[in-house]
Amino acid sequence: MEKHTPGPWVVSIGPPEHVKYEMHKTRIIPGGERDFIIATAEYGTYGPPMVGEADANARLIAAAPELLEALKAAVRVMKDQNLDEALAGEFEIFEDAIAKAVGR
Repeated sequence: MEKHTPGPWVVSIGPPEHVKYEMHKTRIIPGGERDFIIATAEYGTYGPPMVGEADANARLIAAAPELLEALKAAVRVMKDQNLDEALAGEFEIFEDAIAKAVGR
């Protein structure tokens, strides 16, 4: 099982310099030293209403590494405080989300 590209990821509006043929796309690009595209939230020619939705999708995707780490931390705290048994049904949702994110 491969690990994901570490965060932080950043949102870029418009094409990176090395992509000359796509004008109207929102991209999620890893931060730091890396400059490759992880995902593209496309809106094509559907106009301004779709641009806002594409930007919102891009922000959600870019937050994924931090959201995963926050969820893992919340699960650790709940286990330390024995809340995993008290919140059994809700706790399962957290663990399922983590498993999905890491490919288990």
